[in-house]
Amino acid sequence: MILKREDFPSIAFSLALLLSAVSASFALPFISQRFLQRMVLEEARSEKALLDANEKIREAARERESISIFKAAYGRLVTRGVIGNFERLDLVEHLDEAGSSVFSMQYSVSPQEKIPEPGFYSIDVNRATVNLDVLHEGKLLDFLDALEAKSRGLFLVEGCAMERIEGESAISFAPHLKAGCSLMWVTLEAVK
Repeated sequence: MILKREDFPSIAFSLALLLSAVSASFALPFISQRFLQRMVLEEARSEKALLDANEKIREAARERESISIFKAAYGRLVTRGVIGNFERLDLVEHLDEAGSSVFSMQYSVSPQEKIPEPGFYSIDVNRATVNLDVLHEGKLLDFLDALEAKSRGLFLVEGCAMERIEGESAISFAPHLKAGCSLMWVTLEAVK
């Protein structure tokens, strides 16, 4: 079959359709490859976003657990009086109550020291010097235990010095020791 010039108008549509089909068959793999690359890239972005979201969920769970642990510890510190306002009048009352188990006691309470800390709390330090006449070492320990049990804040014994009273009395229920102790109470007070 030989095509003549007069036949072209009648097959022009079919020829155009054939050229379009051939062009599409060459272009379609490139287009689909680009589309596939775009989908793979989008899938990778979605997986990264999912991993990030899961990590944020795990981090929030860890923070919630930490907060519950710290909340319990914070509650214990508040209950013990380590966090809060220190009442110096209570200190004097506690010294008087604990001193009722010794023969004699003199004490002096120093002015409160505030140690400013950058942040949410300031450190308050209250000091007292106590001089006691006691029957024996155990009574000194009983005095310190009674003082710690009633005191608010962190109770610290900075140091104690003891000396035996010379010329012991024939009376067995008389003081045998003199003790001088430096005591400290530390509390945290919220900065306003």
